[in-house]
Amino acid sequence: MTTKEILLKIIHGKEVGYNELSNGEDITKQINELENQGLIKKINEKYQLTTKGKSESTYIDGLTGKIKKQPMDAVVIIAKDGEKILMQQRQREPFHGYWGFPSGKHDYGMKMKEMAQKEFYDETGLTTEVEYKGLTTIRTYENGEIIFHHNLHIFQAKNWTGELIEKTREGINKWIPEQEINKIKIFPDILQILKIINENLNYIEMDRYQKNGEFIWKQ
Repeated sequence: MTTKEILLKIIHGKEVGYNELSNGEDITKQINELENQGLIKKINEKYQLTTKGKSESTYIDGLTGKIKKQPMDAVVIIAKDGEKILMQQRQREPFHGYWGFPSGKHDYGMKMKEMAQKEFYDETGLTTEVEYKGLTTIRTYENGEIIFHHNLHIFQAKNWTGELIEKTREGINKWIPEQEINKIKIFPDILQILKIINENLNYIEMDRYQKNGEFIWKQ
């Protein structure tokens, strides 16, 4: 019996004795491994999940025991100054060279609003207030396979202060007239994301497609 099978029994059984887990096999080694990983503990001759085990079990498929891939949560911050929008050209993979907005992954345990303010400051040097505007769910396909799945939480920057950093390790920052952003190499979802700001939409779901690492525009 594998540690995965034992863990699934404990996940579904809450408190399970050794004999019930083993079905007559010697599973001492597997039990010790799970205990050493801090995933299970023994109380009153029963095995149950630790706090760490409960936390990690939320990512485990209840049927297969495999770790389930999760959509990536990220914050995107849009700053508008009159007719201009603060854009950022990525200087790292994936998506090197594409223009988007200051953004970043949502750190575990951090409040979303604080995350947006932190990312904006780290990537632009500007301190700002932010207002939550909506959510964009995006799936990216290449050769018929999903290679990225993002949940983008859209914030609007307001009343920022400081001096804009023109370039960081993450990207090149530039104020670009909104009517000209379709002339640069932007992500296919940029114009849709702007609808959340300009048209007060709260949710947009869309798919993006790539070939050889480059986006293919589809209507």
